[in-house]
Amino acid sequence: MKKRRALFVLIPLIMLLGASLAGCALADYGIIHRSGNLIVTNYSEDAITDVTITSLNDLIAVSHQSISDTKVCYFTVDPKPEFTYTVSFVDCNGKKHSKTFVNSFAGGARVLIAINSLGGSYMIDYDK
Repeated sequence: MKKRRALFVLIPLIMLLGASLAGCALADYGIIHRSGNLIVTNYSEDAITDVTITSLNDLIAVSHQSISDTKVCYFTVDPKPEFTYTVSFVDCNGKKHSKTFVNSFAGGARVLIAINSLGGSYMIDYDK
């Protein structure tokens, strides 16, 4: 009888702990990649998808995950002293936005890019 009573206490406790662990695992969901030298942050509350990095029409990297509300994507760009690349994404209405940048990724340099929206208009620029 005591074993049966212990099982009735332990089973809900184990289920509760499992749910808590799953919630903790999901708490980091917004970070798509965890390392890189090109960091793109979406400050808009609206979700964006297909964050893409291209250079001279060559695909460098892409993340198809949806990000919003200060979520981050990390991309790795080969270390180059002067590199021209385009950051693009698709907004929640299916419209594609892009902007071209020139930066040095040599010597471990990291570049931060911010995506913001105001009144339905999106801006892509350097992050501070």
